[in-house]
Amino acid sequence: MSQTPRQPQLFIGGERPGLDLFWLDSVGDPVSVHGYTIVVSIEQDGTVSEITDASVTANSSPTADTNSAADVPSVHIDWEPNSIDGLTAGPAILRVRATTQNRHRWFRTNLIVDA
Repeated sequence: MSQTPRQPQLFIGGERPGLDLFWLDSVGDPVSVHGYTIVVSIEQDGTVSEITDASVTANSSPTADTNSAADVPSVHIDWEPNSIDGLTAGPAILRVRATTQNRHRWFRTNLIVDA
């Protein structure tokens, strides 16, 4: 029996301590966005809200996610207190845009916002 991957969850009033993004290219190689300008936003019900009070760390040598302590995500997001309190419980889309020298990389994943 196969399992459906769980969607990341964010909790209003009690945000998770961080979110690691293992960003892979079209052939499955880890993507490095170290040195890029990174914008994080969340879309809910057609409204996109940029998250400006989160700490975003782009790692220079990302690896694949193998569930090992040695794994290095492409991007780590630390939510500041109250940074998502304006959202409502339900489905959402996390969007991450990394830009350097007019070159853009996009990451998108579904998430659940819970109260």
